[in-house]
Amino acid sequence: MERLVRTYRPESSCVALAIYSLRGDSVVFGSNEYCALKPASDLKLLTTACALENWDEFMVSEIEKRLHKSRLKIHRLLLDSSRAESLGIGSQAGPPGYRYLVWTNYQSDNRLANWLLQIMGKTKHKETQKLIAGYLETNQIPQPGLKVIDGSGRSTENRLAPITLVMLLRHMYRSGFWNPFMNTLPQPGSNSTLRSRGLGLGSRIRAKTGYIKGTFALSGYLFAENDTFAFSFIVNNCQSGRIAYRLFTKLLLTIYHWDADRNISRLP
Repeated sequence: MERLVRTYRPESSCVALAIYSLRGDSVVFGSNEYCALKPASDLKLLTTACALENWDEFMVSEIEKRLHKSRLKIHRLLLDSSRAESLGIGSQAGPPGYRYLVWTNYQSDNRLANWLLQIMGKTKHKETQKLIAGYLETNQIPQPGLKVIDGSGRSTENRLAPITLVMLLRHMYRSGFWNPFMNTLPQPGSNSTLRSRGLGLGSRIRAKTGYIKGTFALSGYLFAENDTFAFSFIVNNCQSGRIAYRLFTKLLLTIYHWDADRNISRLP
């Protein structure tokens, strides 16, 4: 894994990553995992996880008020639950208004993500940073270098470490919110931000992509043969998505094959 990072790391970039075994309950590989970088849209994982755990009628009502005022046609379509199927999110079962969370991650909707964080801050009378920091602290999730400016990840001032994201993913995996949270995450080939990215493993991946200028990120779950892994890859100062995703794909394939080989080695 270290050799892969050295070999395929984009030139002059800063790379931070963490891979966590949910079966073994431990980090199996990390590189600068406590280094807080610009996370781009992977910050939405924090926003949607926190929103899901605080989901209620008030949040749904406030979101729908903003959707009604939005000038974007897609936001008006989201208000009609019968159109969910045509948007590619109709098969996701959940509480009332759940499709808004699904859409936030599936299509990386920046406005919805920002609205979610603003509404939660309004409800709890807390500013953005304190709201998210408090959520992480309550769930014993480390937050080195955390800086949250918005809920979408668009601000270049946001900072988030891979260890925070993998431990968040661990928390959601072990919580009562696992299924509804996991189902908000895009998968390769679906009508989502992973539509054209196979990552070499197809349906074994559920993950959130992230991109702003110079930043590429990918965080989520790898369902391997014998284990489920939470992973978070963040690259800053990178001008090529092709190069960044080549590294991401090689890392995922390596951990998948390592897990498969580990099982074979136990056979008599």
